[in-house]
Amino acid sequence: MSLDARMLCPLARAAHLDAPRLRESVATLGSLEALFVESPSALRALGLPASVIEALRAPDVDALEADLTAIERHGLVLLPATDPAYPPRLAALAGAPAVLWVRGCVETLSLPQLALVGSRHPTAGGRRTAREFAYHFASAGLAITSGLAL
Repeated sequence: MSLDARMLCPLARAAHLDAPRLRESVATLGSLEALFVESPSALRALGLPASVIEALRAPDVDALEADLTAIERHGLVLLPATDPAYPPRLAALAGAPAVLWVRGCVETLSLPQLALVGSRHPTAGGRRTAREFAYHFASAGLAITSGLAL
């Protein structure tokens, strides 16, 4: 079974699934694909919470379709924590996302990064300033990261 966005979106949305837990589960099972075929009891034995098992077995169809549309529209790449391109320092953090939504070149994740954090409802001036900061720092060789935290 090859991994594609249709499989990774439910992992990205699974509450209580972080990068360390995903990596540990895959190390035990032998592959990411195994998460989708193992029995619920086997997944529980790994310590996966019911919310994760439910997300794998019965993903929210509307959310999945919205995610797939966004991926196509914005040219996004989903990068699971098991991928060698996933930033290793991020993967080691408790609570790190199990799947990253990447817009742009995945290889830039290995560059030094700067996170820009701001308001969900910025003013026009705030947007302009953030864009100027991002441009300046990206021109200096930094990858600009935005977590889009809720």
